[in-house]
Amino acid sequence: MSIKPSVTNLQQCRGKVASPAITARRKQIFLETLATCGVVRRAAEVSGTTRKSLYTYRTSDPDFAEAWDIALQDFADRLEEAAHSRAVDGYEEPVFQGGQQVGTVRKYSDSLLLAMLRARRPEYQSKPTVTVQAPPFTLPDMPQVYVDPSGNSFTLVDGQLRPAAS
Repeated sequence: MSIKPSVTNLQQCRGKVASPAITARRKQIFLETLATCGVVRRAAEVSGTTRKSLYTYRTSDPDFAEAWDIALQDFADRLEEAAHSRAVDGYEEPVFQGGQQVGTVRKYSDSLLLAMLRARRPEYQSKPTVTVQAPPFTLPDMPQVYVDPSGNSFTLVDGQLRPAAS
């Protein structure tokens, strides 16, 4: 009678640590962290799971996959809010003189503002796409002359090379 090795035993034999089970609590922590930082690897570490086990679980549980997508959308919304704030509301940058901070100046991000405009308004796209329809162009029939290494000239007539007329 032989004992069938479990996946955990095989992983331990290969020097790998078995992935912990993805409990409801671990899923919740993963999804909350993903919505906050937007990085799967970091969210997996915080939740105490592995990326591989999370991706495997994602393919087998449509509700978890949907929650994952929503978490990433939430993160994208946070990025958009931050970009809007820096572009429209600006941010304080310290001003130094003689090694001492003497005040602040409000700065705005024109590049973020332009990027947001381009994303929402096609007329602000920097490289418009132009499609040109032109009639087909063909070269006029011209005799093709071929010269071999010996200097003999040939023309192509009806798909056949023939000595060129001198």
